[in-house]
Amino acid sequence: KKIFDKIMDVMQPQFEDEKPVNPFDFWGGANFKLKIRNVEGYRNYDKSEFDAPSQLFDGDEAKLESVYNQIHALKEFTDPEQYKTYADLKKKLYDVLGEEEIADTLHEKTVAELNVTREPVVNNAPAPAETPAPENVDTPVAEGDEDTLGYFARLAQS
Repeated sequence: KKIFDKIMDVMQPQFEDEKPVNPFDFWGGANFKLKIRNVEGYRNYDKSEFDAPSQLFDGDEAKLESVYNQIHALKEFTDPEQYKTYADLKKKLYDVLGEEEIADTLHEKTVAELNVTREPVVNNAPAPAETPAPENVDTPVAEGDEDTLGYFARLAQS
């Protein structure tokens, strides 16, 4: 999470004086300096940072091409054909939980409720009677409470 936050901070800076940098770019990216500390028994990456943007391998075309040729295609992982549909996943979940009958019943009940036309609700209750405004009543006030009570009294009157 911390490393992801560092990447997002450099790609989408929060301040106007900072330029966004794509750290994965061969020609305008930046090296990441991973700094690991132990804080209270846990690894902490807060001190990790990016260098200034520079070309990978100082622009050596042969090395850049070598790295580029080692990149793996991610199409097999992002292809929609590799994933089940929502309906298939839902069915599998209910099968595993043994709630198939419940799910079908709930679905049928929901569909039935949506198809029912209902009478509009009419409120026949009488209108509430108006309450008279409170009269100004002088109550004894202890010292120090005068400002607070006066403030609330003025709020109540307005």
